Order: sequence, then structure tokens, then C-alpha cells
Amino acid sequence: FRGVENEISNLLFEPGNADSLAGILGNVARTADQVRERLSADALRLIERLTNVQRLRFRAHGISETVALLNELNDLQSALSGLIHENMTRGYGWRFLDMGRRIERARYGITVMKTLLVGRERGAAGVLGMQLELADSLITYRSRYKTEPELAAALDLILADDSNPRSLIFQFAAMRDHMAVMPLETHDGHLSRAQRNLVGMHTELLLADVDELASSASRGGNLGQLRRLLDRAEESIGKLTDLITQTYFSHSIGHRV
Repeated sequence: FRGVENEISNLLFEPGNADSLAGILGNVARTADQVRERLSADALRLIERLTNVQRLRFRAHGISETVALLNELNDLQSALSGLIHENMTRGYGWRFLDMGRRIERARYGITVMKTLLVGRERGAAGVLGMQLELADSLITYRSRYKTEPELAAALDLILADDSNPRSLIFQFAAMRDHMAVMPLETHDGHLSRAQRNLVGMHTELLLADVDELASSASRGGNLGQLRRLLDRAEESIGKLTDLITQTYFSHSIGHRV
């Protein structure tokens, strides 16, 4: 058990591991330092508390301490998100920031759905409840359906419900709205490549038949339709990030987004 604790601690708080929580927070700290003059005192204070890796490692001695620390970090992250939402002017910088959040949230949601709903774990007890919990949608599900989790209803909530800020379709709708007003767009009345990409994927999610997606499991047993839909959504996000990079962050490539 001690070996498991050490492995978890290293996975989370080892600064030398680029994929660890500490590695990610280190990137946040370096980025914040580069734009320090543009951050408020409250934002800097939160970021410093959030990214103090040495303090995190010192406090993570076991499973219970690690869970308590992660809860604290989640609170700090939520406070920082609140500052961004309430205090930041809605310029292009804010749109880039929010698009980045939507991209990561969409990727996370796709990964979780692939693992739990179309992967080998999908038939295990409690998997749908775990899926809803990881999508921050379990309370909404219980209040709306008042039943034990069922696949079609769960998909409706986390995949195709445009009123749920954690659903996949919500992320694509938000990114579509941002790209519609970004600079360097076409002004000839036609949609840009980025807009066509987002509108196409958003429309596909909007038209998705969750009952058909769920029933394909009982017929074929592998949820192939859902997997293909998630694959296309993942590919769409990859194309979007490439187009954004080419248009706004590459000084040597003059592509139109």
C-alpha cells in the first residue's frame, strides 16, 4: 500500500514529470510570470497558492492528505475561474482563454466517454454513475430523470444537451460562437475553415439520436456508432487547434483560418 501511495505522489507532484499535476502547474506559473503586469493582485495570489509545488509535495503524505489537497486545489482553481468569468473584459484574449478551456473540456469528455462507455469497463456496475460524476452531471441527472442511470438518458445529458455546460455539444457551440467574431476571418460572406469545422461537428451532435446510439449496444454489443461519433469529434478538435495555431500563433505561415 505504501508503494501505491508513493506512486500516486510521484504521478501528481513530481516536478520532473511533464505530465504530472506538478508539471502542469509549473507551466501555469511560468505563463503567469510572463504576463504578471496584466494580472490583478487577487489573481496573482491565487495562482501563487495554486502553483506552489514544494508546498504541495510537503503536504501529500498519504491518500487522505492527497485527496484533501486535491480538493483544496480544486477550490483555488474554481476561485480563479470565477475571477476570469467576472472580471476579465470580453476581448480576444478572453475568447482565446475560453476556447482553450472548451477544447480541453471537450477532449477530457471524449476520453472519459471512450474509456467508460465504449471501452471494456462499460458493462461494470456503477460505470454510468461514474461517467455522470466525472462529467459533473450526476445531480442534474437525478433531479431530471429520478431513476438509476440509463445509457440513453446519460448520453442525452452529457453528449447532446446544449443547456448542460459540461456536455460535449455545449463546448462546440461555445467554440463556434467565439470563432464567429475572431479577427482574420473571411469577410466575403463565406464561413472560414474553422467555422465550417465547428458548425459541421456541432450540427452532427445536434442531430445525434441518443436512443439509436444506446440501442446499438444491444444489437452489436460494442457501441460502434458512439465510438465513431466521438472519433469525429476528437478529429474536429485536432483540426481546430491546427487552424488556430496556423492563423494566430505562427508568424511564418499565412494560412486563412
